[in-house]
Amino acid sequence: NLTNSPASNTQLILDALKQSRLVFYRIQSLGGINQMDLPPVLDLESNCTATDFHGNCIASLNQAQVSLWTITFLRNLSRLTNRKAILNTFPSFLQNYMLRDHNLNQFPIWVAQYGAAPTTTTNQPGQLPIGCYVTAWTSSDCINHWTIWQFSSCGIGKLHGLPNGRLDLNVFNGTSDDFQNFVNGNWSPQTINQFPFNQSVTGQIETVT
Repeated sequence: NLTNSPASNTQLILDALKQSRLVFYRIQSLGGINQMDLPPVLDLESNCTATDFHGNCIASLNQAQVSLWTITFLRNLSRLTNRKAILNTFPSFLQNYMLRDHNLNQFPIWVAQYGAAPTTTTNQPGQLPIGCYVTAWTSSDCINHWTIWQFSSCGIGKLHGLPNGRLDLNVFNGTSDDFQNFVNGNWSPQTINQFPFNQSVTGQIETVT
């Protein structure tokens, strides 16, 4: 367990390896991955490692620590399952709590962002009213290289084969053949020309108000 004390890199790596093995053992106990299953997914939405009695966070990981734990977990689970594991989170978490590490975008990203419909081809997850969230999956032209986009949590169950209730709605970024290859583990990361980081850049001011 990661306690209130600052976690060392060794602790983080050992914990990530342990947690990924637990996921693998659970998958195996259910019969393993078959051709109807998506690759395993890590749903990561917090950098908090300890809370007080009231649920307030009293210990957390920094960007480098979150990234190290995530990379270790995804790598090991991918190795164990022979499927490229997926990271599921939201753009602001990626920007604020994770590094723009090339080792991260070697895994598919499942992005949750609501308020924009994928039926409009100019829409994409990671957009802001001006600019975009800058993450390990964002290229220098402000394009998010996502694999799956969860664009709603309010799908009407009866329209999608459920007797009642609501469900998440998602879209895959690719063709049906791409999706089948993805399910089978044949996914390759795109080459991403990332935003400059700690580098000087030049620009030209066109108007001032």
